[in-house]
Amino acid sequence: MADDARDLLRVRDLSTRFFTEEGQVNAVESVDFDVRDGEVFGIVGESGSGKSVTALSVVDLVESPGRVTSGEVWYRNPDLAEEVDDPEAVDGDFVDVRGVSESVRRALRGPSFSMIFQDPMSSLNPSLTVGEQIAEAVEVQRRARANPRSTRSRTQGYGLFDMLSSTVLPSRKYVTEESRDRAVELLEQVGIPDPADRADEYPHQFSGGMLQRAMIAQALAGEPDLLIADEPTTALDVTIQAQILDLLKDLQAETGMSIVMITHNLGVIARMCDRVGVMYAGEVVERGTLGDVFDDPVHPYTQGLLGSIPDLDDPAARLQPIEGNVPDLYDSEMGDRCYFADRCPYAMEECLSHPPEFDADAAPTGSPDGAADPGDPVESKVDAGHHGVRCVLADHEYDESQALPEGYFVERPDAAGDAEGVNADD
Repeated sequence: MADDARDLLRVRDLSTRFFTEEGQVNAVESVDFDVRDGEVFGIVGESGSGKSVTALSVVDLVESPGRVTSGEVWYRNPDLAEEVDDPEAVDGDFVDVRGVSESVRRALRGPSFSMIFQDPMSSLNPSLTVGEQIAEAVEVQRRARANPRSTRSRTQGYGLFDMLSSTVLPSRKYVTEESRDRAVELLEQVGIPDPADRADEYPHQFSGGMLQRAMIAQALAGEPDLLIADEPTTALDVTIQAQILDLLKDLQAETGMSIVMITHNLGVIARMCDRVGVMYAGEVVERGTLGDVFDDPVHPYTQGLLGSIPDLDDPAARLQPIEGNVPDLYDSEMGDRCYFADRCPYAMEECLSHPPEFDADAAPTGSPDGAADPGDPVESKVDAGHHGVRCVLADHEYDESQALPEGYFVERPDAAGDAEGVNADD
């Protein structure tokens, strides 16, 4: 990634809630991050930390009973900025896609944002050939480009009458031969052997690795600016995982697109990403460059994740697992504290208050060079590429005299939330 790369996406204070019969689930809590041109930005964390919901929130695919309740998603697109009438949704070349109509957000899926989902077998229609499904995605984008955004909702309609007509009138077919040919080209681009023949096969005839490649081909149909890859190597053996990651790298170099890589695998992050955000309990608790997070981690949760990885230089060393479980994220049980405090070996009394984000690279308080106090929350430096940490240890060292007594959260569940709760889905 070039040093002078510009931001493509700026996510600010994004929050998503699920309103269930059991109560409100705070799946995403005031998330901030940027994605730059030609960058791979990684989001990592345990299952239940909010990674996938964050991605779905960005592309407006959160389904009921979930809802994005607050926040902004600023996307750099000069052409779109000229079309949007609401001045509050425009800032120079950036448009807050949360501030435009649902039809405009829908039109951005494909040519602007595209997503690779976790399970390709459940994401593809088993009754249609792989080539037909990719060709449909190509056709949708081809028709969208031929129409202004203001008319797409009318011209893109394809109802029951159209479907019945297409079965008897070849001229009424939705997918053109041009789109079918492009689908074969995309299958070839992602490394599917004999793409013309494989395009006529059904999903169950593809292996797991080939299905993932087909999903990538479908995601590339609109030539997106931003590709979100949600656990793209899940359930694949290590050889196929490496092939998929190499493919994404090659495609990025060829197309110049940006990628958001969502995974629980720190090895994938180390191999693919330029910068990374670590998520826990719906929050980004640490973010920075790959070197910041891997070589100089500050948040105890990040340290715990890294401590859970086998050391190749010392294979006999014991792993250090993180005790406890991710909280279930119910609003009534979360409390206003550091959400990791009940699992943290360095929990102190001040951790019972919710910490702001600190700049881990700021000079210590009262330093002779007159630097700003690192205790000030970093509100305006989100886009500066700094090493941000939502933990008081980024501000000062651990004070054992202020440590919470062992068993504090077990004895006082009202202060911790229910530490034994069931994990929420990503």
